[in-house]
Amino acid sequence: MSATLPNITIDTREEFQHLSLAPVAEAVIDLRAVATENFDEKSALNHLTPLLEGYRYLDSHQEVQIKQHLNLQGEAPPPLEHTLTWKGLRFTTNEGNKIAQFGRTGFSFSRLAPYDQWEMFFDEAMKLWGIYRLLAKPEEITRLGLRFINKIDLKPGDGDFERYLNSAPKPPKGLSLPFLGFLHQETFAAPPHPYAVTLVRTIQEPQEPGAGFSIIVDIDVFTHFVRNFSEDLIPKMLQEMRWLKNRVFFGSISEAALEDLK
Repeated sequence: MSATLPNITIDTREEFQHLSLAPVAEAVIDLRAVATENFDEKSALNHLTPLLEGYRYLDSHQEVQIKQHLNLQGEAPPPLEHTLTWKGLRFTTNEGNKIAQFGRTGFSFSRLAPYDQWEMFFDEAMKLWGIYRLLAKPEEITRLGLRFINKIDLKPGDGDFERYLNSAPKPPKGLSLPFLGFLHQETFAAPPHPYAVTLVRTIQEPQEPGAGFSIIVDIDVFTHFVRNFSEDLIPKMLQEMRWLKNRVFFGSISEAALEDLK
């Protein structure tokens, strides 16, 4: 007999405490879509450049595929075959803290630190998504994702992860071994909603001499159940996914850590 999963009530009106030192290293809205309009690098660049006020061209995304056919007759193998496929364009602001990617298989918008507030991040993503729709004319979305990568810097020598994380990792019982690293990943359902949440908690080694470890709390809320989307469906789903993201974040961080981030 299978266990009955408890239903979750999503309340997008719920208010979460404001963190003036929010540890968001990167926030991403990702829409993987099936483009119905055929476009190449040159036509996409010509179409997007005049529409993206405040953005400049960053780079072109290429995918390299390498193939080699095996020879079973003992002869020398043929040379490798390299196939270069154009995937999309990236644009960024002059400050470099916003990145928009427009590709044949979807659109994504990233906000790097310092993260301001949800309304500005969300509005900018929806504006750019509208521009992508003009370019690609997608009729189906295969994945909608909202990802927040949080980075909490610790003081040099601080390895007391229990002070920062709820359900913090511990060394084996009876062995007071110091951590050199850890990686925990869980994926949760959110019944009866079509969402799932992947939570990754890990640490990053000091990036420069005299620095401490950093705790990474990576939260990815996503769904594959987006088919015939309407103008108001995507914003509604993103608001619900944001609520889930907040609940996971505030449920993963200790009260002491939240006090430090206020």
